[in-house]
Parts: sequence; C-alpha cells; structure tokens
Amino acid sequence: MMEVTLTLDHGPLHAEVTGEDWETVESEVVEIAEFLGENDDLFENLDVDATEPTEEEQSELGSNFWEDSEEPDDGEPAPDESNHALAPLAREIDVPPTDIEDIVFADASGTDNPQIITDNSVLGDSKTGRQRNATYFLLLVWDYCYDEKRVKNSKVKTVLSLSGISDKSLYNIWSYGEYKGHFDQQGRGSSATVSLTGPGEREAKIRLQSLAETGDISDE
Repeated sequence: MMEVTLTLDHGPLHAEVTGEDWETVESEVVEIAEFLGENDDLFENLDVDATEPTEEEQSELGSNFWEDSEEPDDGEPAPDESNHALAPLAREIDVPPTDIEDIVFADASGTDNPQIITDNSVLGDSKTGRQRNATYFLLLVWDYCYDEKRVKNSKVKTVLSLSGISDKSLYNIWSYGEYKGHFDQQGRGSSATVSLTGPGEREAKIRLQSLAETGDISDE
C-alpha cells in the first residue's frame, strides 16, 4: 500500500499530513481547514522571525539577493582627514578638522602664519573679548599645528592685525583682569614671548570646541 503525504502551508503554519490512504489524509486536512477557518485571526498578526535561507534556497534566489538587501554603498569613501593641517588640534578638542577650518587657518607646510578667519563678531562683544579669544585660538594653533609653544608678542600682534582684530594694548589681556593667569608673558621688547598656561589652554579648548559645535563661545 502506498503512503500518502499532503503538505499544507497557511501563512506561518506549515503542516504535513501522512496516511495510508487518501481517505485518512482527507479527513485530517478537513479538520485542519475547519480549525484555520475558526481561528484565522490568530495568524494574521503573528510575527515570524526571518531566518537566513539555506544554501540551496540562496542559490534559487540568486547569489546577489542578500547583497542587495544590505545598506546601499554610494561609492564615496570616507574622507581622510588625518593629514589636514588642523588635525592635531581637532583631535585635542574632539571635533572634525572641517568644523574648525572656518574659524582658524593653519598652513600644512608651516610657512604661513595661522589666521583667524571667522567673522570677528562671534569672538566677543568687546575689543578685549575679541583679542582674548582670538589669542586663545591662535596660540592653540601655533602649539598643536606648528609645534610652537611660545610665540613672539610681535608675531601675535601681526596676525591679529591681519585678521582684522585690534592689536592695541594686548598687555592688558595678558597681565590684568579675570584671565591674567591664562597667559604666560615673558621678556621685554622685541624678545617678549607669550604662551598659554595650563588653565589658559583648557579654557581656550573649551571655547574653540563650543564655537565649532554651537556657533557660540562658552564664557564660564
């Protein structure tokens, strides 16, 4: 006697009915059909976990089926910013170099001085405030991008002037007021130099990061 097998698929339900003759199989199929008719709503919203097909199924679907379902590749590689002139400073304040290249300029060759290239109005509401913030940023660039920890006062004045910022009475921002401990002024006359102190460097980084991320300088 030949065994009869009938496969039934209904949504997530997969059933096989086997019997010695068609009458036996038919009666069981009828029972299943009646059950499905009475409980069809149970299967409508049933969430079935997707499983990866077997190798045979993948072959039937085509070798590119799963590749096509992945995130599309626009063909554009991520830009390599490791050689950006501002990369050393950008890493220090944890922002991309492109986020600060519209604020300050650094020459990759080290030939040209850094510059402030942002709109000076964002550097402060007063002349002293703009001088202080610009000097913060310039000294950071000289330190991290030019490897110049100390810079001649005359060079700072020249760059400030070229950046459209007043270079008058700079001694006031280095030696007086709330932020006098942020700048280390040494020497006199043409040999005078200035650098950021530890607190000054921390404050400068906070302000540059804030300006890069929010367009505003954080005054704490």
